[in-house]
Amino acid sequence: MDSKQKWIDAMYRAHRQRTLTIAYHLLDDPELAEDITQEAFALLTQKYEQVKGYEDIPNWLARAVANLIKNEKRKAYHRREVAMDPQAVPTVEDAYFQGLSASFPPGLREKDRELLCLCFEADLPQEEIAQRLGCSVEALRMRLSRAKRRCGKLLEKNPPG
Repeated sequence: MDSKQKWIDAMYRAHRQRTLTIAYHLLDDPELAEDITQEAFALLTQKYEQVKGYEDIPNWLARAVANLIKNEKRKAYHRREVAMDPQAVPTVEDAYFQGLSASFPPGLREKDRELLCLCFEADLPQEEIAQRLGCSVEALRMRLSRAKRRCGKLLEKNPPG
């Protein structure tokens, strides 16, 4: 075993329990706290060259845990889903005969409706849509992301049905 591995093992034995306790108190979820603790020590391993001379490893680990938890919460926020009432979901036949635009929530801007229809109903490639709208593909992706976000917020406020 080389000196790097010995140092990491010693840090793990000395600070694992305290790091796990901090993660648990911040999360109140033992499984997620264990995962975050493991990620903190994996980060310590990755950053070995930068951290080995650091005098206060427990505080470094605590800060790493806090940052990892913030990152997880940020990811969870962006992954959030809207629960839908199964009766309110239009059937395939409804969608076919009415078209996608009929299922948009009230209050959605006309530009957003048009963009979402081009992307999902017409099923056109992004390059062609960008060309039709006179913008770059990157700008189209940003517009599409914003349109989907606005549509999602309106659906949360006024669920279909």
